[in-house]
Amino acid sequence: MGGFFIFGGTALADTVVTGRVTSADGQNIEVFDATSGITYTVDSSAAIIIKNGVNAEYYNISDWDNVTIQGIVYNTHILAWVINDRGSTPFSIPVIFASTISQNTTWHDGQIIIINNSDGLTVQAGVKLTIEAGAIVKLANFNDIKVYGDLEVKGSPDKPVFITSFGDDTLGGDCNGDGAMTAPGPGWWGKLKTVGSTAQINIDYAQIKYGGGVYFAPCFAGSPSDPASIGNTITITHSNLLDNEQLFELGSTDLLKINYSNFWNPDFCYQEYDLDGNLTDKWDCGSTIENRGDTVFNLSNNYWGSPLGPTQILTDEDWNNPVLGTYIIGQANYTPFLTSPWTDVPPAPKHNPVIIVPGIIASYLNNSSTGEEIWPNIEKMKGPFDTYMDVLQIKKDQSDINSSINPTDVFRSIADNDFLAGLIQELKNAGYQENTDLFVFPYDWRLNLDYTAGDSPYSWQKTLKQEIEYVEATTSSAKVDIIAHSMGGLLVKDYISKYPNNSIDKFVDIATPQLGSPLAFKILNYGDNLGFVKNKYFINWGLSGGEVKKISQNMPAIYQLLPSRGYFESNLSNADKGYIQNTSVSINGISNIQDVMKGIGISKRFLTYDESLQYLVKEKRNDFLLGLSGDANSVNVNDELHSRIDDLPSKDNYYNIVGCGQGTYAGIETVWNTKLKDLTPVQGDGTVPLSSADPFAFGTNKYYVATSSHA
Repeated sequence: MGGFFIFGGTALADTVVTGRVTSADGQNIEVFDATSGITYTVDSSAAIIIKNGVNAEYYNISDWDNVTIQGIVYNTHILAWVINDRGSTPFSIPVIFASTISQNTTWHDGQIIIINNSDGLTVQAGVKLTIEAGAIVKLANFNDIKVYGDLEVKGSPDKPVFITSFGDDTLGGDCNGDGAMTAPGPGWWGKLKTVGSTAQINIDYAQIKYGGGVYFAPCFAGSPSDPASIGNTITITHSNLLDNEQLFELGSTDLLKINYSNFWNPDFCYQEYDLDGNLTDKWDCGSTIENRGDTVFNLSNNYWGSPLGPTQILTDEDWNNPVLGTYIIGQANYTPFLTSPWTDVPPAPKHNPVIIVPGIIASYLNNSSTGEEIWPNIEKMKGPFDTYMDVLQIKKDQSDINSSINPTDVFRSIADNDFLAGLIQELKNAGYQENTDLFVFPYDWRLNLDYTAGDSPYSWQKTLKQEIEYVEATTSSAKVDIIAHSMGGLLVKDYISKYPNNSIDKFVDIATPQLGSPLAFKILNYGDNLGFVKNKYFINWGLSGGEVKKISQNMPAIYQLLPSRGYFESNLSNADKGYIQNTSVSINGISNIQDVMKGIGISKRFLTYDESLQYLVKEKRNDFLLGLSGDANSVNVNDELHSRIDDLPSKDNYYNIVGCGQGTYAGIETVWNTKLKDLTPVQGDGTVPLSSADPFAFGTNKYYVATSSHA
């Protein structure tokens, strides 16, 4: 019977007995082991499992005289028995002693997992532990479950996963062998926690009881001896978290999501009395959630032990307020909340909520101080001057950025040009409702994409991280889908790189300049009307390319759109290996002008990535944003971004839509470092060359749209 229980990968040497029941009175049974000559007594709290060849079912002790059984004795106490009621080969004992999970592991229905050692249980980084419906996990005092990798708890409505105390005799038997002498309470076992920066915990249909103890540390928290928990996510749905001490104390950048669950202490929660002996509206439930960071926890649609909801503490003065249900300390969205314990499974949503992320220039920008629309302000654009846009300029060193510039909405349609209106309508036709499960994310497209992705140093800046958290809280969803266009795709990729344990399910990436676009160089060096062409939308005036050049000079995002190092290294057949082609003329071997006309003495080559940046500096572009100013704070924002996002790992539920069949700006040809002419257009969508849009590291879901334009 080797291999029926494991401790750190090695079988234990505890006693295994095989015998026949000699006495069974409905309360206790006696089993005689012929090999050892010992008779073992098992009380009614032991886990007794009848194997019928298909399923494991629990039965009470009765009428089992002379039935062959097998059992395991741990610390002189019988933990579990397997009854062979059909005379076949005895089954393995369903008890596992666990310590370190170093390879992908699954615990199954009917198994009892004992964690009782000095190190508790550790799920190593890069490893996944799956606990299936019906499994029972029992932890002794001072034992934690530390998750560096992935923990997935997959219970079901009729068979939850149980995580409880070693002293809980109601599940898996009397493991500590003391009969009814002790009964567990809050804090009887340690912590279930994320550690490091790549951990994920997903729990569905579980019952977690009696945790939160050990050194006054919370159940899902780090401790001084463990690495900090950074950017991890714990998601819990359809579960009962009962009779625990403080369960969660996450890192300042971690996210906690609990929905459609019960979080209170029914056996250790009481309503307080005043000095006159009258019941008050204060409750003491002992259980607490504490958020020490700025991330807003998603805690909607839960029952907190009171019909009035939880007790939220945001300031010291809040401690003087009436105590309702479970304490929530810090930022959290707990509304709506349940007024009675959760019992029913809510209807599954039809789909994840969708967030649309536009590209550069496709968000309206207003001056919040005056209420005036700054970009694009079509009425002012019809006039002869575009200087009203000067307020969009940024200082070279990025200091004193105007905090009154406020994004208000995405471009839907302007005149006869459809930006996002058609996409939004298609989603509505599919059953989505805007601001219910369909959202748009306008943003200040001038700023550093790293800041727009999340955790911006500007307190007033709206970030994608905030938008995703808002959508999750508003819709009570654990996952979101994102559709991004053009530079919006780079923004989403930056968010993914910063927050690898994110909640993005599907990501549709449309016409994104994965490796940058030479058009960004054209805008910086020569200006561009950005499609607002005279007589296209307007009677007299369009957008001045000179104004666009002026306001773009110190915008970090436009420098991040320049071709990256990967653009120069692309192995696609249509890649031009650069966007500045230098032509040099040697007088050696040239006797007359006809030789030059024939190409004698002429050589051409593309400037390298670093040479191209030097060319931009020579052209008096922003050397601070190119990392070439000599200032200690000067950073090459292009290299900084693309070094993170150009080689993100593959994912099957990410999709890339690439436009092709249009002549696309490719750069310039120079002679003696002076522009001679534009290069011949290359294959692309009119804005992004195919050599930039095609390299996409997220997966194989790639689609090409012929003869389509970028916008």
